[in-house]
Amino acid sequence: MSGWPELEKYIDRAPTSKEMMSWIELIVSQGIRRAGYPADGWTEEWAAEQFRETGLEDVRLEPLDTPIWRPRSAAFEIWPTDRPGEVIRFEGLALPYTTPTDGTEGRLVRMEDGEVRGSIAVQEIGFTRLPQTEVQARATGSYDPRASSPTSSRPCPSTFPM
Repeated sequence: MSGWPELEKYIDRAPTSKEMMSWIELIVSQGIRRAGYPADGWTEEWAAEQFRETGLEDVRLEPLDTPIWRPRSAAFEIWPTDRPGEVIRFEGLALPYTTPTDGTEGRLVRMEDGEVRGSIAVQEIGFTRLPQTEVQARATGSYDPRASSPTSSRPCPSTFPM
């Protein structure tokens, strides 16, 4: 049949597409499957049981030591030195594998202004503005029902070779 006689006994047990899709939905419904999360362990156990039910022998889970990182929240607050009650708070996502602190406080200094040692260095990064005619010329297709492209430009968050 397949040239793999040792696998032929499993052919009649092969799942249907519908069954496999239901498995995917079940696994996804468990939540985030990053290392160390509950859904990760659940999925490992579930998959091992599926292998056993299929008839595979000597199915086992083996431990793997791996660092885990759990994202929390991140915030950045700034205020004028002479008006500490005028706080502006920016909420964001913590960068993967960063270590939280109880807070870091310092004076903000623009990198362009020189010495930043002992301060919090800030670099302004602006978006390049691109004429939409240039973007359309390089695109495989575009949708512009109001024909606004010849006169408009949009910010582009990365460099775009011209």
